[in-house]
Amino acid sequence: MPAAFQEYSERIAIEQPTRATDAQGSVSTTWTVLKTVWSGVKISGKSSSETTDLDQRAAHQSARFTVRYSAALAAITSASRVVWKGSAWDILSITPEPPGRPEKLIIEARRKAD
Repeated sequence: MPAAFQEYSERIAIEQPTRATDAQGSVSTTWTVLKTVWSGVKISGKSSSETTDLDQRAAHQSARFTVRYSAALAAITSASRVVWKGSAWDILSITPEPPGRPEKLIIEARRKAD
């Protein structure tokens, strides 16, 4: 397989949150798939970091997702998430490359480790 195809060998879904408030004032979030795309995936090791909720340490895993740029993906924000192999990854940053006229997006993301 040529290297260009190997770079984008995993299917991921980019999801956007939708928040709704019911009659009692409770807010719920549902996730809608913005686009399913081919991606390159590079996993980093597990790390521990402080969580602010209960001052407890939690193990996290980081990943870099590389996708081809498209107009539909211009809507991605840090409120979006990546779903890969059934796991949701919180987006930390999105970097267009090259700047100005991007050909791809580099998405840095993190999830709680198993």
